Amino acid sequence: MRNAFLILGLLASAIALIFSLTSWFAYTYIPAVFALIAGLISFYISRQHQYPKKPVQLIFIIAIIAISVAIYKVYTLEVGVESPASSEITQ
Repeated sequence: MRNAFLILGLLASAIALIFSLTSWFAYTYIPAVFALIAGLISFYISRQHQYPKKPVQLIFIIAIIAISVAIYKVYTLEVGVESPASSEITQ
């Protein structure tokens, strides 16, 4: 059960990172939230059975990096606003 959540979490966090680096950064949050949930479940199972926690930490770090890059892209987009001088009709 733990391995299934680890694989799902790693795949989801990798997909979130790929989405955040491409033009589909608006869809980053869906796999990132899924990765965080799978990471939490894996962490809970790891804590109960004394399994290593390094893969779970990797899931969290990749998901947080993906969310950070997506937020950065949202705030640094250039909005296509015309300046008043270019909108004047030249005769």
